[in-house]
Amino acid sequence: MDQINTPQSPPPPPNPPPQVQEQHKPAPAPPLPQARPKVPEPKPVDPKPVEPKPVADPALLNGLEEDAVTKMLGPPDSTQLKGTGKILVWHSDLCSFDILMFQDVKTGTWRTLGWQVEDGSGTLSTPLCFGSIKGSRQ
Repeated sequence: MDQINTPQSPPPPPNPPPQVQEQHKPAPAPPLPQARPKVPEPKPVDPKPVEPKPVADPALLNGLEEDAVTKMLGPPDSTQLKGTGKILVWHSDLCSFDILMFQDVKTGTWRTLGWQVEDGSGTLSTPLCFGSIKGSRQ
């Protein structure tokens, strides 16, 4: 038998070399900003000084006898007789506190009629002055 010659088929093409795919790693994420602690905003400065709160009420003196006043404030720094009245004076670092006393004609006791504050500038409140006198004597 005859052999059939068939044209030889060309050899199969060689397997192409495997393509190497470059693997790209994702770029690292940029660092996150550090959280900063919240700093409170500075409070605006008040241009005028704050006056301390009054610590006592001189209305407590209304009608009190002289002995009760000196028990509350201590002995006065000075006493002045003026007309038919008497002025008791106390001093503190802040002010001078004067109490005007009148004499009760029926009992002869001296009682508080009113008071006056002197601080040189006229800006100190009466309760604050009274409180400074009362506080400095206790």
